[in-house]
Amino acid sequence: NYHEIFSMKEPLVATGIVDNHGQIRPIAPESLTHKIESFYYSPFQHILIPEDNLSEARTILDILQRKHPNKKYTLHTAGKIHTLLHNTHLFHKKKRQISRLYKFRFFSRIAWPLLALVFALFSAYLFFGDRDRNPVDFKASGKHLLAYNGNGKLLWNHEFPFELDPILNPNKLSEYNYYSFGDIDGDQKNEVILTAIDHVINPKYAGTTYCLDHTGKLLWTWNGHTEEYYGKNFYDNNYYPIFHIMHDFNKDGMAEILCGYQQHPWFPTKLIQFDQHGQVLNTFYNSGYLITKLIKDFDGDGYDDILFGGTNNGHKHAIMFILKYPHFSGHSPQNNPNYIIHKEGADCRPPWLYMLFPKPAMLKNVTRTTIKHIFHLDNNSYLVLNHLPHNESFVMYYMDSQFNIHTITVNEQFVNTYRPDGYSNIWDYYDQDAFFSQMSNIRFWNGESWVDTFVVNERE
Repeated sequence: NYHEIFSMKEPLVATGIVDNHGQIRPIAPESLTHKIESFYYSPFQHILIPEDNLSEARTILDILQRKHPNKKYTLHTAGKIHTLLHNTHLFHKKKRQISRLYKFRFFSRIAWPLLALVFALFSAYLFFGDRDRNPVDFKASGKHLLAYNGNGKLLWNHEFPFELDPILNPNKLSEYNYYSFGDIDGDQKNEVILTAIDHVINPKYAGTTYCLDHTGKLLWTWNGHTEEYYGKNFYDNNYYPIFHIMHDFNKDGMAEILCGYQQHPWFPTKLIQFDQHGQVLNTFYNSGYLITKLIKDFDGDGYDDILFGGTNNGHKHAIMFILKYPHFSGHSPQNNPNYIIHKEGADCRPPWLYMLFPKPAMLKNVTRTTIKHIFHLDNNSYLVLNHLPHNESFVMYYMDSQFNIHTITVNEQFVNTYRPDGYSNIWDYYDQDAFFSQMSNIRFWNGESWVDTFVVNERE
């Protein structure tokens, strides 16, 4: 019997994707970067983002605040439209009662036309129905995978022998994804792949990858992880999933399938390309965990490629590398044979591009560094975050399209973590010029050795 009227208290810049259930879903990191930068250089002071993008947004805003510290802003987050509208910091809410006379006149005036409209719509639905059979949204309900079309209609559910919530709703602090969907056979309907992740609860199924068609029918499963040697060291077949990629790299209307797996608890990591029937086409081995990825056409040949960021345990340094379509096989460059797989038929050629980032020798207890985030910025440039041990400490690189360093800096957590006791300024203790000079010394693998200039490894 009431109208609810909402009005904003302050001008607000907002971004996010709202689904049919009122959930505000996260947006891609590169899109988030563009929108936050546009807001930051605008006169607005309030910005609203999906709550799942909070960590990324704080990193981006921290960088902008260091460059332009005078900007005053307030960052708001929300996960549901209902929660957002009832945020008293952002919205006024008024209730206005509908009078009985008004309600009587209103319903008497529209009742018959409304009944006629409802009858017509019901008849149309019975005749036409919702014919969209393409699944575009997936949810977990216990051990059931629920698939919905673009109108929010449930198309099917498929029962698995394990809980699905950890797979469809992973830890948001990680960029790992344990499922993906896309059209792998060109019928303009999506298939879905996922991998069981919990070795403690589900040791029988963990590491097994499943592929279902657009009707929920199981097409194939794969669990071909094997016991392997790197040099003379033995590693068992206990692999976790990290990435699931279904993307049309060659623009032929059919998505390629790539899945990433890492051995637990040691360093071997492999990326496997499957065909639509679950047969292995290519395998790339990296001797270290991979944390982040970015898909785009890096050389302008019309085909998309993949940029990965992570670490190389053999060198104990952060790395980035590009797998160029269609060459999704190979091995990370290693000087120590104990970090090279010893397996008949393994392709040990380097990827198209492989970069080794330096470690800060002047800092204590920096045993290994990792590329944790890669953002694609305007003008075809990149922001690369090199993570150092202890807290969220980053050395941040602004790089051009050829990965030349334009600017290098550090974040506030880095300063707080590595500033010696008794010093208000970290650079009163460390030589700032020497530090940034050392951290700028990125090396590239030319197929035989590490060099200081940009170089790629072409294949026939």
